Amino acid sequence: MRHQELRDGRRWHQDPSPTDPRTEGMRDRDRILYSSAWMRLTGVTQAVNSRPSDPILPHNRMTHSLRVAQVSRSIAEQLLIGDTEADMERRDKLRVLGGLDVDVAEAAGFAHDLGHAPFGHVGERILDEVARTELGLADGFDPNAQTLRIVSRLERKYQDAPGMDLTSATRAAILKYPWVRRPMLVDHDDFVEGDPDYRRHWCKFNAYAEDGAEIADARSFCDALPDEVQTLEASIMDVADDISSAIHDLEDFFLARVVDVEAARELIDDSSETVVSLKRKLAADYEAYFDKSLMEQALVTVRELLLRAVPQPFTGLADEIGRVRWHCSQMIGAYIADVRLAPGAPGEPHWPGGPFIGLSRPKWHEIQVLKAIRGHVLTSRVVGDREIGEKATLRLVVFRLAELLESDPALLPGPMKRLVRSLEQDPAFDRDHSLRRRLIPDFLCSLTDSQVDDLFDWLHGRRVQGTADWDG
Repeated sequence: MRHQELRDGRRWHQDPSPTDPRTEGMRDRDRILYSSAWMRLTGVTQAVNSRPSDPILPHNRMTHSLRVAQVSRSIAEQLLIGDTEADMERRDKLRVLGGLDVDVAEAAGFAHDLGHAPFGHVGERILDEVARTELGLADGFDPNAQTLRIVSRLERKYQDAPGMDLTSATRAAILKYPWVRRPMLVDHDDFVEGDPDYRRHWCKFNAYAEDGAEIADARSFCDALPDEVQTLEASIMDVADDISSAIHDLEDFFLARVVDVEAARELIDDSSETVVSLKRKLAADYEAYFDKSLMEQALVTVRELLLRAVPQPFTGLADEIGRVRWHCSQMIGAYIADVRLAPGAPGEPHWPGGPFIGLSRPKWHEIQVLKAIRGHVLTSRVVGDREIGEKATLRLVVFRLAELLESDPALLPGPMKRLVRSLEQDPAFDRDHSLRRRLIPDFLCSLTDSQVDDLFDWLHGRRVQGTADWDG
């Protein structure tokens, strides 16, 4: 009973209405869906921007998060059903590992991208760079850390308490990377390239240093888990995100004709630079799970999947779109059905330091190949050409906001002035410049892509018709 109380515990307001039939996980889900942070995601890029010539609208952060939540729920449900001896044994192991709640897994799927920067992945990279180099924030920016900051500090559910006041179970389920960013070493680039542990703790993290205590508080019920191992719901959300982003982003790329299937298949040729780099990285980062022969089979399987899924040439006709979507749906269903509890659980996760719930080794290798294609396209010139203006816009907005914050706060945009006022009660606010400057990413991650474009015009004196009123 004590364990369940810790999972369901909230910091501020514990008792629901006696007439409320929802579980605590359902209440968390609904708080997320009614938040301003959630509504914003409809205007934030997922992988590619839409163009008038595109046959369909690509995913945005909200539609992506809807899919991650749906996949998360499906995975959790399948792990909890069944009447065989093996099913009952699996449920016993899940209880030993801290418990699995379908509603919490779904809530984590809805929440996982609340902290994403405007302009998709390019915004994430630029904001991390300028936060470290221009704003003096040692731990830069990470959308996962920003998500935790939003649910625990920035998005208000109550007048008298910060954050959404989510349960410990849901806050812990949001933590894909339950650690703070490790300090940058002098030979940083060499360590990122050659030290898997340094790379793991630098490239992704779920809390800024000032929010580090949130991790321990959220995971107060996790006695059965090592410190940096995800909760069961977190690992479900993580694999659901991998499945959804790998397949749905590629679906967007093909339907938007950003890349054709032959180019994608050539990209994962055995001797391609992408494949050689992928094998090297996976062998270093997942030494106990990576297998060369399984990778070779995964490359063959994915090349065949792409050939079946995408007609050549692709012209955007309805039957062609239907073919792509049907095959993508089949792929997602196959990956959902494959997710399982680690064979060595409750003692051993899928790999040392890894999750207790994840894909089998063959399917895991396939997802890594799909993610490699996605990653290449996201950083390619085809997408990069569209992002040049977005990079410049975001940089200049950050520079101008930093200048005003230090020299003339009265000229800041109205919403940011209110954010400053809300934190001025903290005695450390005036002394600690990092606390002040952290407000810039906080503010920008409350805006949509188009709002950042409007803000750029406003900050530079171009108050064109239709531009938002940032004075208020």
